[in-house]
Amino acid sequence: MTLAFDWPFFVLLFAIGIMSAFAGFLRVAPRMDLPVWSLIPAVQVILTLIALPLLWSPIVVLTYGFFTLPWYTVLICAVADFVAGMIFIFFILSPITRMLGVSVVTTFLLSCVTATIAVLRYFGVF
Repeated sequence: MTLAFDWPFFVLLFAIGIMSAFAGFLRVAPRMDLPVWSLIPAVQVILTLIALPLLWSPIVVLTYGFFTLPWYTVLICAVADFVAGMIFIFFILSPITRMLGVSVVTTFLLSCVTATIAVLRYFGVF
């Protein structure tokens, strides 16, 4: 048994993990850190309906990986994603967003776009 690393699956896990992390941040963000427009009740319902399923998306992707890839490849990619994701979020993305004054909502929406592109690339749409 040779250990394998699947780059497309890792990129998919990484993008989905970032999106899921910011969906979690969005749920626990203090009201003062959110933009004014996101405090409207209708917008809060829409953001909740978007964020709630996205919190569970890494579990769906890992389950998909276990059905399509060897188990050791999925575990290697999951561990690499965990380490790289934590380094990226806490040492690169969070300081940049704080420095630029970008809200959690904006970062979440940008991470959703990035994850969508990663999913489309993984499944060969473009």
